[in-house]
Amino acid sequence: MTTPETPSVRTPEHPMAFTRDELLSGALTTWVLFLALLPAGLLLAAIAAIPGSSGFDLGAVGLLAVMVLVVVVVAGVVALLLLPFVLLAVWPLATALHGVRPIAIHLLCYTLIGAGLGYAYLAIFGGPDASWFLSPAGAVTFGTPAIAVTLAVPLGWWLTARRALRRDAGLLPRSRRRIDHDAATEDVLADTDSASPIR
Repeated sequence: MTTPETPSVRTPEHPMAFTRDELLSGALTTWVLFLALLPAGLLLAAIAAIPGSSGFDLGAVGLLAVMVLVVVVVAGVVALLLLPFVLLAVWPLATALHGVRPIAIHLLCYTLIGAGLGYAYLAIFGGPDASWFLSPAGAVTFGTPAIAVTLAVPLGWWLTARRALRRDAGLLPRSRRRIDHDAATEDVLADTDSASPIR
């Protein structure tokens, strides 16, 4: 018995519609991208801040690795806890964009959302003054997560939308419908009982 494919929700009137599964997949993709971009950005910024005349210091590398790990774990947990609230806030915009075909408009909207989240992060954790930004360590620690979320949101949307559109075009296999085999068996038995003559 073959499992039927899930039909696409995208139509000519709503070319960029999405399912709940696609929305959740996009959110998780964005979260994973954030977790990948954050340590990469922290390491690049820290390496760039090391003076060229300084030698290789194993202790400094170990301290940097611990710092990056702590920042990534804390930021990852906070981002995961905030993810449902961000999804609820973004849902109306995502629904309003169902009928908008140009990818550039979607990327612009999601880049603005990412930048807004980055700005909110800086406003909350940076404090009222921006003195932390004047030191290289402060700029790396506080600035990199804002840049990572600004990039992760549109990139996560783009990857998810690209995957969904490629599925619609037949370039990727479609997801299969989940079949409750117990319910299907009960339906067959009910049909058999109703078809049998009354005794």
